[in-house]
Amino acid sequence: MIWHLMSPVRALRVFYKDQTFDQKMAVIGEGNINFDRVFMSAQRAGTQYMLVEQDDCNGENPFACLKRSYEFLKSRGFE
Repeated sequence: MIWHLMSPVRALRVFYKDQTFDQKMAVIGEGNINFDRVFMSAQRAGTQYMLVEQDDCNGENPFACLKRSYEFLKSRGFE
């Protein structure tokens, strides 16, 4: 995600993933990624679509994980 923070290029679609410090996939907002900083960069890049990816739900219901990711994005003003 470093390119996203530094690139002046427009990024209309950005795929987001989160992970824990022990490298496990996490629900967006529940891992160690500083999404407030990432969202500021995405706004500067003109991002219009944010897509959530979670390759591994660690035994949890994938739809429950997606809902929590959505709730995190919603709490940050995205819908």
